[in-house]
Amino acid sequence: DVLALADMERQAQEIETATHRLGELEECVRQNKRLDALIKEVTAERGELRKELFEVKSDLELKTESLASLNEKYMALCAWKACAEEQIAKENDRSKGLASAPLGDITWVF
Repeated sequence: DVLALADMERQAQEIETATHRLGELEECVRQNKRLDALIKEVTAERGELRKELFEVKSDLELKTESLASLNEKYMALCAWKACAEEQIAKENDRSKGLASAPLGDITWVF
């Protein structure tokens, strides 16, 4: 009877240990389900962020092209302005030369 009692105590201890381990495994299953839900949520957010990033990239490319075009126009205007200023300076120099020249040196055309 003592052996049977010791065997029953050992079995009771094994059942208690198995029950505790089963509880731990059930907690692991719950945590895995929560992790799966979080992974799905993060995956969805990642997809949205990728979509937004693509839109921002496309917008940036368009603005970069527009900026390049504006820069080309600006450079052309700067070149035109420099040319115009050079012509004005030449005209001013010519006018100053005529204004300071004696009247005999000027050819009058009528």
